[in-house]
Amino acid sequence: MSNKCQKCSQSTLELLISLPLFNEADEKRLTSSIEKGSFTCHTYRSGEVIYSPDEEEKRLIIFRSGEASVYSADESRSVLLRTVCAGKTVGVANLFSSEKFVSRIIADKKCETVEITATDFKTLLESDSAILHNYISFLSNKICYLNKKIVYLTAGSAERRLAVFLDAHASEVGCDSFPLPVPMNSLAEMLNLGRASLYRAADKLETDGYILRDGKKITLVSKEQMLTKYI
Repeated sequence: MSNKCQKCSQSTLELLISLPLFNEADEKRLTSSIEKGSFTCHTYRSGEVIYSPDEEEKRLIIFRSGEASVYSADESRSVLLRTVCAGKTVGVANLFSSEKFVSRIIADKKCETVEITATDFKTLLESDSAILHNYISFLSNKICYLNKKIVYLTAGSAERRLAVFLDAHASEVGCDSFPLPVPMNSLAEMLNLGRASLYRAADKLETDGYILRDGKKITLVSKEQMLTKYI
């Protein structure tokens, strides 16, 4: 379900300028885009598909509220890749690609989003150098993140894979203390490890004093030493 954003233009503007992608953007230009309907508000029910490779139109999706899971595109072997929540953005890297969207995003609970098509976003990029710079920066960081992801998928031992993953995720969230983005069984799939191997690796990193676990929360207490040993 969608609607134009005129009735919530102020809250939409506040959401946009809170995001790195729109940092230092021209607020008058953003407001004009919102009022023209370039940004639309959508609501998704729990279990509803938000975005998938089946869709032809590319779009950028910003989560205003709710939670959703991002799965691999292959429905015959659906692997949880990550979860997204309020303030997160998806679809950025694929906006201008000739390839189909590479994931399937499904709402875990009611989600409210603000969305813009690739065509309308291209107009913004061409009219606002700050957004263009932010977009290029995002893509550069994405490349670095994917390079790290390749490393932890091919890193060798379970301890090394986990160490590389934790370092990459800490860089992504900008903090050395964070809740795991996915359950341990899903993380095992992401790292191509058995669950027992992943738990042993986590125990080893904690015993060696590199990490501290408190439920789902992980704190990297000796990150540099951990990276020196495993990377």
